[in-house]
Amino acid sequence: LYASMALAAWMVYQMEGWDKAQTPLRLWGIQLILNAFWPGCFFALRNPALGAIEIIILLGFVMATTASFWKRDRKAGLLMVPYCLWGTYAAALTLTLWRMNP
Repeated sequence: LYASMALAAWMVYQMEGWDKAQTPLRLWGIQLILNAFWPGCFFALRNPALGAIEIIILLGFVMATTASFWKRDRKAGLLMVPYCLWGTYAAALTLTLWRMNP
C-alpha cells in the first residue's frame, strides 16, 4: 500500500509540479501523518474510542486525497483505491471493536 501511495503522489507531482499540486499533496501528507497516529491511539493507548474517531478522520482524508489525485491523474487515483478499501475495512473493524468493548 505504501509503495502505491508514494507512486500516486509522485505521479501527481510529476504531472503538475508543486505549485499546481499543493492541495492534493498536502492532503496526502496529512493522511500519512494520521495513518501514523492510528496505531498509537488504538494499540499503544488501548483506546478503541479514540482509535475509531481517528480512523474516521483518517478515512476522510484518504478519500479526499484519492478524489483529488483522480481529478489530476486517473492512474494516480486508481493507485489509491486499494488504500481506500483497506481503510474502510480497518475502520469497520475498529468501530466494531469499539462497540463490542464499551
